[in-house]
Formats: sequence, C-alpha cells, structure tokens
Amino acid sequence: AREVPVITMSSLVDKYTEGACFSLVCDIEGAELEMLRRDGDALKKCKCLILETHPSVFSEMGSSIEEAEALISAAGLKIVAREQDVLVAIRG
Repeated sequence: AREVPVITMSSLVDKYTEGACFSLVCDIEGAELEMLRRDGDALKKCKCLILETHPSVFSEMGSSIEEAEALISAAGLKIVAREQDVLVAIRG
C-alpha cells in the first residue's frame, strides 16, 4: 500500500481563498461523499459546486446520492442542475 499525505478542503480554502467566495469543481472518484461528510463546513463560502457523483461507489460505502444531496443542502447550497452523474449547486 502507498501512503499519500492528506489535505482537507478546509485547509485549501483557508490557504487559497483569503476568506473570499469560491467555486469548486469536484471529481475525486467517490471520495466526494467523505469530503461532504467530514468537511462540509468548508463549503460555507462556496458560491457554485459542480460535483460528479459515483453512485456505485456511494452504494459500496453503504450510502447513496441522496445522502450527498442532503449534505450539499445542509451546506446551504441548492442543486439547480443535474446531467447524468454531475450535480450543479449554487448559493443564494
């Protein structure tokens, strides 16, 4: 097994946005769900989220797209578009 350093979305937001609003395009092969579960607060200043879902991976994790959608909503974003496995959510 190979070890890789872990970085959180919050630490990236803190380092690169200087408190400004940002947009996020996210395709991390199923790890989107864990990111939303563990670091959803990092989306507080996210204006637009484009996220590829991975239904089969989510299912293997004992979850579903519905959980991801609920976490996105809990972060204050509204899903406004869906194209196959890609969701677009905006704030406001």
